[in-house]
Amino acid sequence: MNLIYVDACTLIDLAKFKASSPSSISNETQAANARDVWRVERLLAASRDKVIKVFTSSLSVVECTHLKDSVNPIPNADIQRFFVELLSSAKSGVFLVQPSHVIMETARDLRWRHQLFGQLGSCDYIHLATALHMGCVEFLTGDGGILKHKAKLAQLKLTVCVPNDSLLLPEKYAQDDFAYLSEAVPRKSIGGSAN
Repeated sequence: MNLIYVDACTLIDLAKFKASSPSSISNETQAANARDVWRVERLLAASRDKVIKVFTSSLSVVECTHLKDSVNPIPNADIQRFFVELLSSAKSGVFLVQPSHVIMETARDLRWRHQLFGQLGSCDYIHLATALHMGCVEFLTGDGGILKHKAKLAQLKLTVCVPNDSLLLPEKYAQDDFAYLSEAVPRKSIGGSAN
């Protein structure tokens, strides 16, 4: 079974996309976000069906308290409910991993032994260490600081990528890819011509 890790950034982007007004986002950004969101939703469906397993650290519960770039520091009740449902039960397809002493030492060693520096916060190290500890093959994120270290993390047998670049979505779950994108964003941003 393939094991995949999603960081809090990916989960926040999922909520942010669901809460956004299409007119507030450029067509290009909306198309990229739609592809990432679709891929995460399909991966979660596969995880619920026990075809793959999707993990995140329980730190995500604390990190998923707001929508990045939002003027409102507290999300509305619908977004709060979305985060609670997503992170309170494996029924969502996301399995929480509690940080252990071993995970914390691995997080430290990413800096000390593997020399991952710059633009990484303590939570980033813990997310990466959790993915390694659980034996995940892919680490999905939109965090540029983490993405900058993908070559070093590949040496540790962890592929770091944006969700749409995941290679682990089972074929059965990838069947309706274009249909979702066509509904999510104007055709102009996908194929170049307006609807």
